[in-house]
Amino acid sequence: MLSFFVIFKALKVRNTSFMKIKLNLRQKIAFTIIGTAVILFAFTIGYFTISTKKGYYNNAKDLNLSVTSHYAKVVEGSLNEDMAIVRTLSTAFLEHNQLPFDEWRELIMGMYKQVMIVNPHIDALWDSWELSYLDPNWDKPYGRWLHICYREGGKLLSKYEKRSLDGNPAVYSSLKFSGKESILDPYASALQTSGLMTSLVSPLYIKGEFIGLIGADLFLGRLQTLINEIKPFAEVEPFLISSQGTIIAHPDTALLAQNIQDVYPIISKNYSVVEMVKSGKSFSFTERDRTGEKRFYTFFPVNVGRTQTPWALAVAVPERVILSQANKSYNIGILVGLIGIILLITIIFILANNITKPIKQITSLLKDVSEGRIDKSMRPKFNSQDEIAEMGQALTDSIDSLLAKTEFARNIGR
Repeated sequence: MLSFFVIFKALKVRNTSFMKIKLNLRQKIAFTIIGTAVILFAFTIGYFTISTKKGYYNNAKDLNLSVTSHYAKVVEGSLNEDMAIVRTLSTAFLEHNQLPFDEWRELIMGMYKQVMIVNPHIDALWDSWELSYLDPNWDKPYGRWLHICYREGGKLLSKYEKRSLDGNPAVYSSLKFSGKESILDPYASALQTSGLMTSLVSPLYIKGEFIGLIGADLFLGRLQTLINEIKPFAEVEPFLISSQGTIIAHPDTALLAQNIQDVYPIISKNYSVVEMVKSGKSFSFTERDRTGEKRFYTFFPVNVGRTQTPWALAVAVPERVILSQANKSYNIGILVGLIGIILLITIIFILANNITKPIKQITSLLKDVSEGRIDKSMRPKFNSQDEIAEMGQALTDSIDSLLAKTEFARNIGR
């Protein structure tokens, strides 16, 4: 309503100005109608053009959110399939007491090899048993039996051995006391020459007593391949990070294993990225990068099994890329608006001319009549059926009447 009030006031001022400027009828009609039409037309085109631009921008952001969500679910699904393997083994191993442990050990290794044959991304499968559970004479809170099947030199090898006889390592102690499914922060493989690994771990409990762990060491190269497929826009930058902020996958492989706080210090500080990832929530924001360019960042959680350390997939897109289609639509809208205004002005001028031309003709004839010039050729002829034609006919009748009176006066004077 405020906009229309402003337009009304502007037109009122414009009309007042017309009273002070000597303009002919055609100019008054043209300027009044054109002024009003251009303002309203420009307002309408501007409103819809800006709305369309905003719509394109929001749609592009929604697309980025949708793509990030989709691929986060793909990563999550892949890791959950592996966690399901570990969880299934953990449940199955509770039946170990059905066989002598030496026989069970051989059965374990056979199962591990079959699983690893059909899952080439699994680098190792292992189980760790509390020594105090297997050996009643062992009375210390540390010490364990480890069985592991692993890849080395293109072969599947296996071994079992006692470990932690002098104390449990920090990682094992953490997993033991958490007593829950866990996913380890990515680390460099001790068995492979390159790439990052992670471990999925499920605890073993009998009658509420912790007796060991089942784990799978995964090679994460397949996630790097997946990251490279994410291209909703040009110049997109997807990356996968752990709950500790470790970069797991990135188009620039030189950044792997680095922390997001070192690689993206601005967003890490301004938006508490690591804390937000730990919360397991999706979030997005727009921020400038090191070069000063604005980027739209989207983070979506990757929850693995019943673990409490979610990862997150992030997709960063330059704002200019998001706005490119919106700007294109905006520019087209402005161009169409300008063409429309030009056509509107042309049509109004033609209409104004068609209206004022016969009026000017009638005005000229009236001037001639007022100055005493009158003859039969002065009859105006109009093809229209409007008020102007009626004016012309009235003038013709007046001229005919004057001619008749003039002829009558001449005849009397003879």
